[in-house]
Amino acid sequence: MDIEERVAAIVRSGLFQGVPDTLVRRLAERAEVQEITAGGVLFEQGDVLDKMGLLVEGKLAVSAVINGLEVVVNIHDPGAWFRLFALTAHRPTEGRFRGVFPGKVLWLDGDETRRLLEQEPEVGLLVMTRVATLIGDRYRILMQAIRRSLREEWKGLEDQAIPQQTKG
Repeated sequence: MDIEERVAAIVRSGLFQGVPDTLVRRLAERAEVQEITAGGVLFEQGDVLDKMGLLVEGKLAVSAVINGLEVVVNIHDPGAWFRLFALTAHRPTEGRFRGVFPGKVLWLDGDETRRLLEQEPEVGLLVMTRVATLIGDRYRILMQAIRRSLREEWKGLEDQAIPQQTKG
């Protein structure tokens, strides 16, 4: 990807819309491009990364290992940002990220991106507000999936329950 394609991908993603062109260009110049393959693992649950990613092409499955079982908890389409916590802290990843279809990811260094945003506080506030909204939206989606799963599990237990004998 050349620099203009990187700039266009970053702006198109929404997180940096309305951000001055000079800042977006600096981010694009520093971005690393990674090809992803179908089935290829970008990183494992528990890995510590200092980068945030933008899926430019393809699809990514996010899965978590729960009680030894790998469960897909989200699918990312082109334009999705992930590992947004890299802007604030270097925490272990909560899931495994695997390519569903071949594609490309742009990686931005979290510390460097944060430093650039700190140089323009109004822009930084705008971007971090969008980051908080994205994280909140993903949390709500995850909680809805957990509630559905628990309802289905409870229904399955009710179906298996031994009926109470009634006195006649």
